[in-house]
Amino acid sequence: MVKENVSLAKSTATISLLTAISRFTGFIAIMVLAFSLGIGSLSDSYNLANTIPNMLFELVLGGILTSIFIPIFMDYLIKDKEDAWRIASNIVNISTIFLVGIAILGTIFSYYIIRAQTFLTPASADKVGMASFFFKYFVWEIVFYGFCAVLNGILQSFRRFTWP
Repeated sequence: MVKENVSLAKSTATISLLTAISRFTGFIAIMVLAFSLGIGSLSDSYNLANTIPNMLFELVLGGILTSIFIPIFMDYLIKDKEDAWRIASNIVNISTIFLVGIAILGTIFSYYIIRAQTFLTPASADKVGMASFFFKYFVWEIVFYGFCAVLNGILQSFRRFTWP
């Protein structure tokens, strides 16, 4: 019992430290972006185009991938490890194919997606075009988000919360 409490405290401390480091580096990244892009159309277009893929991922899969995957994977790990890894492989493949499809559609319809996000604002064609250009590249983030969500779920199933 004492060993479990020490292990839990150690895991909690590790996650807390890593979260603090992540927040600090995120703050530095925002400072660098603000310095690089300045305040204006370029930074607005960049931020809009970078925010939409995050919203798409959260809307389409978000926490569902990890929250559903972990219990299923752990259940299969107990019963049959080979089946567990087969399921993990299938989830990675299916989510990757699905998210690549979303990214392709996002690339094709980038102008309309940006326009839908800015229809209440008087955005010029240049600003929409710039945001659309950025979005065509940023939308591909969601493929990696999905891949990392499944891998993160696998690591959490093995109680690995730091570097694999």
